[in-house]
Amino acid sequence: LHSCVCTMLTDRDDFTRELASNALALIYDRGDVLSKEDMMVSLKALFGGGNDKPADATGLAAEREAAGQQRAAEVRAVNPTFKSILSLALDMRNPALFYPLVQLATQVPASSSSSGSGDCTANGISGRYGSAYGLAVNVERACAAVQPYIRPIIPKLFRCTFDPNPQTQAAMKGIWHSLLKFKSARPAQPDSQAGDKDVSGSSDSDEGIMDIFWDLIVEECLTSMGRFEWQTRESGCNALASALLGASSERIMPYLERIWQMSFRALDDIKATVRESGLKACQSLAVSTVAWCTPRVPANSKHDQQAQSIMAIVMPYLVDRGIASDAEDVQKFSLGLTLKLCRASGGYLSPFVPAIVERLLETLSNMEPQAANYLTFHTGEHNMSAEQLESLRLGAVKSSPIMQGIELALDNVTSEGMSDMVPRLQNIIRHGVGLATRAGCARAIAVLCVKHAAIVEPHAAPL
Repeated sequence: LHSCVCTMLTDRDDFTRELASNALALIYDRGDVLSKEDMMVSLKALFGGGNDKPADATGLAAEREAAGQQRAAEVRAVNPTFKSILSLALDMRNPALFYPLVQLATQVPASSSSSGSGDCTANGISGRYGSAYGLAVNVERACAAVQPYIRPIIPKLFRCTFDPNPQTQAAMKGIWHSLLKFKSARPAQPDSQAGDKDVSGSSDSDEGIMDIFWDLIVEECLTSMGRFEWQTRESGCNALASALLGASSERIMPYLERIWQMSFRALDDIKATVRESGLKACQSLAVSTVAWCTPRVPANSKHDQQAQSIMAIVMPYLVDRGIASDAEDVQKFSLGLTLKLCRASGGYLSPFVPAIVERLLETLSNMEPQAANYLTFHTGEHNMSAEQLESLRLGAVKSSPIMQGIELALDNVTSEGMSDMVPRLQNIIRHGVGLATRAGCARAIAVLCVKHAAIVEPHAAPL
């Protein structure tokens, strides 16, 4: 009976799936110890990705197994959804949690039901047909069964709601909304802990849950971004991008370097969809970083301190690991963000000007089109003299965004920074490779002499 009902979980009819999920829970509850063990073996065979045939939990005859092969094939076709739910239960170290989770996965959130249809209960956690057939009590019982695991399951569940598989994503959102509605329907407990804090409303509930479990959710996302399965890495990136939206700098600060590390790792992933999701996470954090590191008028000492702390983490990482990375996507993104910070950060940039200028000057030649080097040896074939080509290359360096970023960074140089920058400029002058780098270095020195003559004068001899 258990094996037959499992095959009904993938039926096209909503009511059949909802009824099957409730029936599975009832069958499991009424089984003895040995039957429950056999049922779990059957579940792992069906949804656990193994090649073994499902165990016959109730002694069905062999001829009935042949009749169910077609339905079993349909179950295996959507194994990722139920495999994810079973994996979620196994992560809680309670495989029996699969049954209440499947019950909740088949529920339709109240917000997705048509208005005035009367197919949901007052608290919004029954399925599309559950209230009409008296199944709402079973759903509430399933929610209550998950409550002891609410703290460890919420971070994993949030990440799974961004699964790349649409069926898995829909199932996890069904569990998510059912648990939130159940929590909002419960009376507030005076001695409730953080994991049981009362939250209300659909969007308000999501914000409340994010507020309570934000640290655990970020930890789960960062861990998932380093997993072997590409689906897990992709869902971790998408979940992280969502979690970062609207988060305060105080909350992100402890995780800032790890977030950049894992986001850049995803940006260089072998899987294209993971790279796209990693780019979303990077862009989400970049927007917040630029906003945090923009000076305010009038000046705010608390904001200044936070901005300097953020710059102390972000800028060395971008300069030393991002722009210098061998991965083209990481290099381009880091360069773009560095230039944005050069435009927006003002005085916050001062401690990092020498390192930024040195790295950007080296990047000038690396980012120069390869066609320029080709034309250097084939000017005659294109009716162009060597002087004309060199003039064009120098003009391109002068007007490039990288050179503009260098000049913006030099606007914030200090006397202490000048002492650190002079040896770096000397090294580039002596060992720099490429016309663009040498030309950029000459222009940087000229800008310093014009705009900061007082702090350049003590270093005039070595320059």
